[in-house]
Amino acid sequence: MKIKTPLFLKILGIFTLIGSSLRIIASISVLISKELISFWLQFPGFSFLEIYSNIFFNSLLIISSALSFLAVLFMWRQKIIGFYIYLMAQWGLILIRMIFYKPIFITFLDELPNILLTIVFSISYAYYIPYFKSLTIED
Repeated sequence: MKIKTPLFLKILGIFTLIGSSLRIIASISVLISKELISFWLQFPGFSFLEIYSNIFFNSLLIISSALSFLAVLFMWRQKIIGFYIYLMAQWGLILIRMIFYKPIFITFLDELPNILLTIVFSISYAYYIPYFKSLTIED
């Protein structure tokens, strides 16, 4: 018997899907044309495009965002693997950017809003761990 997806989990998922989609679109558009950075910088939360403006970090951002998108779809299907994928995608990207971008202190300050948001979303998703019933991807 499938349990109905809790409302707050749906809201978290929708925010994650929107954020992931926008990050993918922004990163791809910047890879296509560097002039589009100024367009994306008009929106709060997109300063990472200017700070990490090389193809390596943009590619990692696209992969991380796609994994976050996929993770939400798994969590909606009550698969705990989605939670683990989400953690790996979000925290892995933050750690990689902090490790490879020097100096570390400036990077930490730049990453602080992302870190705080990731903490809030990670804890919020963790609240639903009892709701997830299966570690496997299959039904």
